[in-house]
Formats: sequence, C-alpha cells, structure tokens
Amino acid sequence: MHRRHYFLWFAVACLVYGFLVIRVFSIPIYASYGGTDIWASTALAIASALCWLTLEVLAHRNAARPMTCACGYSLKGLKCPECGKPLG
Repeated sequence: MHRRHYFLWFAVACLVYGFLVIRVFSIPIYASYGGTDIWASTALAIASALCWLTLEVLAHRNAARPMTCACGYSLKGLKCPECGKPLG
C-alpha cells in the first residue's frame, strides 16, 4: 500500500514508450506494428491507472475506519504484524 504510486509511474512509462520512443524517435531496433503498439501501451497505462485508483480508494477507506493501522490491519488489542504498532 505504501508504494501504490508506482502504478502511476508505470502508466507514464507506458505512454512515454508508446508515443515517444516508438513513434517520435523511430528507433530502428524496435519493430513498428502499425497502431498496435500504441493501443497496447495505452491499455497498459489504463490498467495500471485503474489499479492505482483501486488501491487509493482502499487506502482512504481503511484510513477512515477506527482502530486500523496505516498498513491496513485491523486487529484490535494486538500489535500489527507488519509494522509492530499496538492497535488497541
């Protein structure tokens, strides 16, 4: 959960690869398959952005719940097995 922003970096990297590296720079070692490389990089960017959005919604929902740790565990009266903080 702490590194959920990596999905956004991956989405940006997919779009940069699809639109700049393949189309603009036209590096001859990469094969160009018409428009499918742009469609594939756009689909990967959309999928990773949706993964980020899902994790972001879950993080905000878990943060609003009482007696939960930042890492998502809700074990009242016990220590968090991930970070060691007492929850209760």
